[in-house]
Amino acid sequence: MSSRKAVLIFLVLILAGAVIGKVLIEKRKKELLSYPPPKVNPLPVEWAEVKEGALGEELHYFGRVLPYQYATLSTKVAGTVLKVYKSEGERFRKGEVLVEIDSSEISNNLASIESQRRAKASLIKGLEAQLEAAKVKEKNAEREYKRELFLFERKAVPREAVEKAENLYRSAQAQVKSLKAQIEELRNSIKSLREKAEALRGSLSYTKVVALKDGVVAQVLAYPGDVALPGKPLLKVFYPEEGMRVLVELPPEKAGEVEVGTTVSVSGAERGKVVKFYPAATPKGLVTLEVKLEKNTTLKPNQLVKVEIPTREVKGLIVPTSSLLHLKEGVFVLLIEKGEVKPVKVKVLKEAPKLSVVSGRLSPGQKVVVGRESALLRAYRIKRVIPVEELNG
Repeated sequence: MSSRKAVLIFLVLILAGAVIGKVLIEKRKKELLSYPPPKVNPLPVEWAEVKEGALGEELHYFGRVLPYQYATLSTKVAGTVLKVYKSEGERFRKGEVLVEIDSSEISNNLASIESQRRAKASLIKGLEAQLEAAKVKEKNAEREYKRELFLFERKAVPREAVEKAENLYRSAQAQVKSLKAQIEELRNSIKSLREKAEALRGSLSYTKVVALKDGVVAQVLAYPGDVALPGKPLLKVFYPEEGMRVLVELPPEKAGEVEVGTTVSVSGAERGKVVKFYPAATPKGLVTLEVKLEKNTTLKPNQLVKVEIPTREVKGLIVPTSSLLHLKEGVFVLLIEKGEVKPVKVKVLKEAPKLSVVSGRLSPGQKVVVGRESALLRAYRIKRVIPVEELNG
């Protein structure tokens, strides 16, 4: 009985202690609430004014210069390169000899053929003289044969006389025929030699590589002493008059901000226009932009140049990029109103290194806090701010 009574008394004491403790805590809370809050000093901040307008950006990328028209020059004959008249980067005019191939072998072959042709032509003259004499002999033999045949038919001469006259006639005919065949064979041979000579003269013209129009040597591919073969490249040239272009690779999101027809600056001096985008992305996932230079240029193929490309302008509210605070809930600017900051959620339409275009519940002329992200976050937490110029004043 005594143990149950002791337990009951213990429980009553615990309950009483809990009630008394709660009363004391509530009393202390009321005392703390009656005290004035600790003074928080305003945070000095830099600020900028919201503006309304349009904002573009100038992209800076490197591009590679390429001509619109390349040509690889070669020869149609085999031989040794005697001389290359132009170096890389040198200009040439239409009709200039750019490369000369050794023509001695072709010239020797041509001389040999011409010598054979003249010899055969001389033989023909001799055979033609023999032919004329053979024709006279044939005619006389024919007349003698007919006379002997006439006499034989009248029993005036024996058969042997007719056969002898006929044999002489047939022999004369054979000689005429043989001479005509020899002359025809020689004439065909001369015709063949003439065709070979024409072909060699054509080959001789190919031993000099001549410029078909004005251009510039981009690359020398053969040097004196090298063996030139038909179709083997000797020079690589380009034609500035046909135009020059610059190919620039840039990220897809940046390419989407550039319009065809935009005027760009190349190497600070040359001007060009964006003429097209290549649809297929590069292995790195970049988009290739083509800039056509507006005039003849001294830029060389494969030269790397700096290209300044203006982007499409976006209209909206303009704020410093340093005023954007990135939180989980989105992007905010800290509006300054009566010494306090008011977070305003915005949609970023265009973000550039210095300025950005946004939309949201802002008005031109309002002040927003600017600074590093850490400074913006601190202002967001403290709430109370003061512009730096007011503090200094």
